[in-house]
Amino acid sequence: GFFNDFYRDHVKGPTSVDLKWAQGYCLGDTNYIDAMKASLLANTRNHFSVKLFDEPDQSINYVECHDNMTLWDKIKEACKEDSKEERIRKQKLVNGVQAVSQGILFYHFGQEAARSKMGVENSYRSNDEINKVDYARTVQYQEIVNYTKDMIKLRKEYPIFRFESSAEIQKHIKFTHLDHNALLYEFQDVEKYVPHENVKVFINPTKHHLQYPLDSQYKLIANEAGLLNFEYTNKVYLNPLSMVIVGKVKEVESSYIQEFNKF
Repeated sequence: GFFNDFYRDHVKGPTSVDLKWAQGYCLGDTNYIDAMKASLLANTRNHFSVKLFDEPDQSINYVECHDNMTLWDKIKEACKEDSKEERIRKQKLVNGVQAVSQGILFYHFGQEAARSKMGVENSYRSNDEINKVDYARTVQYQEIVNYTKDMIKLRKEYPIFRFESSAEIQKHIKFTHLDHNALLYEFQDVEKYVPHENVKVFINPTKHHLQYPLDSQYKLIANEAGLLNFEYTNKVYLNPLSMVIVGKVKEVESSYIQEFNKF
């Protein structure tokens, strides 16, 4: 595999010193929506932006590693107008998007707890004060830690987020542009992989509240709170800077839910 710099630069934003201010799709520059689609598919298709790889396992999807800014430091630099709550939401959104991207998932040690190197861009010569992993942040940013754990669990349980071939990606995935360049990343005819015929991933990197009706009853699999159990809906409420995942309920189960809801 290869570290996918295209993924890093378009999901998070460029990391070079002269472009510290530049936002990627998940940090707010929704003009990168086609590049985001290419990134979600491990750059295995010609349709969106750049095709880099023949198969998804060639793409190592990362937004931070040992060099360049951490994701948290990048968000602080590129989104200076954001509140701390909004920065936390963006950190969670990026971590979540990585977990549902085709290819190899790569989280940097500490990314789950908003690791900071105090803004140092290239820390290979820096001291331990800069390079250390501050475990106190796992408490300070427990919300991000728990969410990231849930996203890892989701990826393990749902193989559609890690298809083994570009042929499967071509066959099962489609995209729809939503309001304000939010994105619907959809998996069709995937019942042989997961307990749903159809799975929809709604990605909202904007500060708008969005909502969309669904064609039938869906299970609410995850939102910004993490994994959810026993919640069903026929409408998606998409909060700012968040990702919502739903799976279509089978007809028999849907009938049972409708009867149950009458009581």
